[in-house]
Amino acid sequence: MVPLPAIYAKFPEQALHMMISDDHDEDRAIVRYGVPGALAASALMFTLDGVPLLYNGMEVADATPSSGPALFETMKIYWQGSEIHPEFRQFYEFMIRFRKQHSALSHGQVTWVHNSDEEHVLSYIRDSGNEELLVVINLSNTPFHGSVKTYLGRWREVKEPLFHDSQVAIPSVSLDAFEFRIFEKE
Repeated sequence: MVPLPAIYAKFPEQALHMMISDDHDEDRAIVRYGVPGALAASALMFTLDGVPLLYNGMEVADATPSSGPALFETMKIYWQGSEIHPEFRQFYEFMIRFRKQHSALSHGQVTWVHNSDEEHVLSYIRDSGNEELLVVINLSNTPFHGSVKTYLGRWREVKEPLFHDSQVAIPSVSLDAFEFRIFEKE
């Protein structure tokens, strides 16, 4: 795999890159990662720089194969998936609206910040100059109880519809398997 800086160097400085977690070349994300993993992968795509791509049926947890011979066949989206997994619609409605409301996600810089388990957890700040968002995503199937090394300041957790029965006080963070949290700098 080519490192991202090498890929980015081939494009104009302000180019926006597509961010995908699901497409026709592989099994669907929900099949590869399970429900929580597919949502965590989408949280990553919606909060990194670039433009998130929603592939056919992701918003309703469609697991219909689209690779191999199915690539050249008409495959209908399994819309009833939203009845089985209503959390997908809630997640995408929230993330689309949240991304539109926060310029740090569409135009901000990415600054990676250290955490106490970088093998499993990603943590980064999106900064647009007038707002800062801290994103912490557990990309493993084990819980994370640790810390994120951010600079001084107070962070308020963004309440999104899927997780968070408990409050978190940065720098301490607890995440269930495949859970993510977003914080706004006060």
